Amino acid sequence: MNKIIDGKIFRKRAEKAFVLIMTLFFMFSMSAAGAVKKDTKKSAESKSSGEKKTSKKEANSVPGTVSNNDTVLKNYNTAVSYHKKKDFKNAIMYYNAAIKKDRKYWQAWLGLGTCYYSMSKFRNAKLIFQYVLTIKPGEPTARKYYDIMTKPKKTKAAALPETRSKGDLMWRSAMMPGLGQFYNGELAKGYIYSIGYMVGVACIVKYTLDQNNAVAAYNNANTGFDEKYRAAQDATNRIFIPVAATVVVWSVSVLDAFLSGKDDAPDRIIRKAEVLYDGAAVTARIPLLRSSF
Repeated sequence: MNKIIDGKIFRKRAEKAFVLIMTLFFMFSMSAAGAVKKDTKKSAESKSSGEKKTSKKEANSVPGTVSNNDTVLKNYNTAVSYHKKKDFKNAIMYYNAAIKKDRKYWQAWLGLGTCYYSMSKFRNAKLIFQYVLTIKPGEPTARKYYDIMTKPKKTKAAALPETRSKGDLMWRSAMMPGLGQFYNGELAKGYIYSIGYMVGVACIVKYTLDQNNAVAAYNNANTGFDEKYRAAQDATNRIFIPVAATVVVWSVSVLDAFLSGKDDAPDRIIRKAEVLYDGAAVTARIPLLRSSF
């Protein structure tokens, strides 16, 4: 009987001890889990904070990002406002103010460069666009303007006066006195010969009409034959004066063309000016091109 009682007591004590041990184990487990969770949370917060700091730091250093400085943004927006109004002087002042606060703020550099370009200060603009391309490679606006100012730019070939040959001048003057001189760039001579020739032709026409009228009057006369005959003769003689003058003008024009022209050559030299812009200075080259005619 006593053994049975002792067994029950032992079993109850064992159960109590087991319950106590399990309770202590559970409490310890919960405490450990809380500590681990807390440490994990702290670690996550620390990592997140570190990432935020890193992102903020990269945002200020990586090209193409917008500045987080309110002063920079304020100065930049003010500069853009002046820039749109084409008030380049004030725009440059505020662009510079923004750049002083954030040297990597390429948008302000780009605006500054376009202002200098609009003011034809190409040297400053070129250096600024070059700097923009270093902090933001491939930026399209900076690349476009930089290429414009760095690539050799050929203007339309400006042809200098060609060498005029004697034959070119003479056949033109033979067709119309003064035309050869105009072709050779001698405007004063051209006007003198052409006007003189046209006046001579006009006089020939007038005197010819007068002579025809005088002859008709003589043929239809019933009285005063001698006077009308002399009038017809005088009218006929007067025609020779403008004819002679016109022939002289024509001859002198052709002779002048012969004297002013250059000797004909199998190869005519044409000189053309080619202007090159190298971004810093404008130079002119005049190559000699030979072409056969």
